Amino acid sequence: MDMSELGVERKSNDGVWVHLQNVHTKKKLYADSADLKDDPDKPMRILILGLDGKEAKRFEAANKKQAKGAKVEEDGVYIQSDSIDDVRDYNFNMCVALTAGWENIVVDGVELEFNKSQVRKLYLRFPDIMDCVFDVMKKRANFIEGPSDS
Repeated sequence: MDMSELGVERKSNDGVWVHLQNVHTKKKLYADSADLKDDPDKPMRILILGLDGKEAKRFEAANKKQAKGAKVEEDGVYIQSDSIDDVRDYNFNMCVALTAGWENIVVDGVELEFNKSQVRKLYLRFPDIMDCVFDVMKKRANFIEGPSDS
C-alpha cells in the first residue's frame, strides 16, 4: 500500500458531493420533472469541502477568537466554550463557509441559485440538511483519496 492513498488534502479542497435524503424515510431526494415526479437525472446534491482544505484553514484563521480552544477529534470538531450558542454559531458558520456548491435544490417550487446567502437560508430553514453536511464534513474518511483517485 502507498500511504498517499490515505491523503485527504486534495479531496478536502475539491470537495465531495452529497446526495441529500429525507431524514425520516432515508429516500434520496430529486428535483421534480415536468410531470411533477422525481427526476432521476436531477439529484439534489451539495458540494462540501473538507476540514483539511485551504478554505477550512481560512475559516479557522478568520474565526480564531471564537474558535479559541477548538480541537479536532476523530469524530469531529468540538469547541471548548462556556456557551452552547458559541458552538452552534461556529458550526453553522463553518458549514456555510465549506459549502462550495449545489445542484437541483428546490424550495417552494423554485430552484435556488447557489450563493452563501441562500446557503444560510437553507440551513436555517432545514437544520437537518446542515446536520447532514456537518456529519460528512467532520469525517476524514469521506475525503480519503483511495487507490482509484491516484
